[in-house]
Parts: sequence; structure tokens; C-alpha cells
Amino acid sequence: MKKITDYAVLSEAISRHFGRTTVTNCFIDRQSYDAEIASGTLFIHEYDGGLYIIKQRDGYAILYFYLDSPDSVIDPILENTVIEIPFRERDEGLKSVAQRFENNGMTKLFSRVRLMKLAEPTEYSDEHISVAIETDSDEIADLLYKSFDRLTGCLPSRDVFDEDIHNGNILVYRDGGKVIGLLHLKNDKATTEICHLAVDENYRGQGIASSLVKSYLSDKKGRARVWVREDYTDARRVYENNGYLPDGMKSTVLIKQSEV
Repeated sequence: MKKITDYAVLSEAISRHFGRTTVTNCFIDRQSYDAEIASGTLFIHEYDGGLYIIKQRDGYAILYFYLDSPDSVIDPILENTVIEIPFRERDEGLKSVAQRFENNGMTKLFSRVRLMKLAEPTEYSDEHISVAIETDSDEIADLLYKSFDRLTGCLPSRDVFDEDIHNGNILVYRDGGKVIGLLHLKNDKATTEICHLAVDENYRGQGIASSLVKSYLSDKKGRARVWVREDYTDARRVYENNGYLPDGMKSTVLIKQSEV
């Protein structure tokens, strides 16, 4: 693996494996790349037939790929690596790639479905909800890491997470000053996306998750999206009750774990 310290090096590697027949699961924006580079967590592995982009985490890695074609060689995957492969039902190329990763030692964990909504600003307020501030960092991180699996929860590095707090991309729900809920979002020019929605297990079932989603949507205009596990019916219901609908995109989440 080669550590990336300059975005230009990464861009050149991608260009060598990007063409008409390319298949990829990588839709990372420049801002996210820059944050990973600054944190020292971004690596690449280039080989004849493809490019792997690796986000290194504590004890595991998240892998993205550019394969020159759907039939390109799958290079060996390191242990404790997670891959998520998004596709539409008609996309036989990516579906076959997911199967080939399974055939090369990875295990399917679950599927996700993407939900979308066209948001319009609305009037909504909840005195318990506010934009997170930097002194909330430890409390928010604790709730986030308790609520999501560290391997499959798409958790950012702590540096990236703190940067999102600084940029106002996290809403919190407080009870007596204590953070008991959070909504972590990502903004780009055309779409906002909920990355994580979490409520302290002692406060669930009280409508807190729905209040956070309503607050988030109240000042948004345009496309809003979220990925949710197909088997998490309660979470999916929160989004669908707030106007989200499936848009035809699904994903497969795979892992290669250490052999005992």
C-alpha cells in the first residue's frame, strides 16, 4: 500500500483506471479526500486491472475500488476490511463484482437501501435541538460509537468527526444539558445526506429521532438522502414517515475478517 499525502497523486492514479468500462463503488468528494489525507489515513494499492483506495481506521480498513472492467482481476484483500458496493437492480456489472468479492474470501453482512426526498423549507422548532459545539465532542463521539458498529457503521476518524462539528454538520438533542441524540450530515452542492442518526438507548421510543430529522429538513431545499439497513425497520419507518422513499439504489456490505 502507498500512503497518499498529495491529492494530485491520487487523482493521477484514478485517471489511469477510469474509462468507459470502469466499475467502481467510490463516490468520495474532494473535501472528504482532503480530510483523510490530512489525517494520514488514506492509502492506495494499484495493480494490473484495478485500483484500491483504502481508508485506514483503528484495527480495520474501508476499501473502495476502481476496476478497469467488471471482469478485471480481484486482487487479494487484507483481513479486517469492509466494502460496500452500491448498485441498481439492473446493474449486472456491480452485482457480479460483489459476488466475485464473496468468492474471493469476503462475507456478506447485510444490505442497505437508499431513500430520497425533495426537501422544502418548513417551520419546525424544538428547544432541545441545536447545532453541536466543539465542547460536545467527547459526548457525541461516545454516543456515536455506542450506536454504530465500528466495522460497518461508516464511522469517520475522530479528526474528521471533529471537523464536522466545527463545520456545523451535527445536530444534537439535549436533555438537561446531556446529549442524548445526534444527527450527523454531509452537504454537497445539490444534495444533503444523513450519515448517522443516533439516540441514547435509554431515551428511544420518544420521537427524538423523528424530531432530529424534522429539524434537519426544516431549513433544507433540494435533494435529501439517507442509506439505511434493509432489516432496520424502525429506522426506516422514521425516514419514511418524514417523506423519504426508496429511489431504486441498494448496496451490499461485505467483510473479510481475521482468521482465528
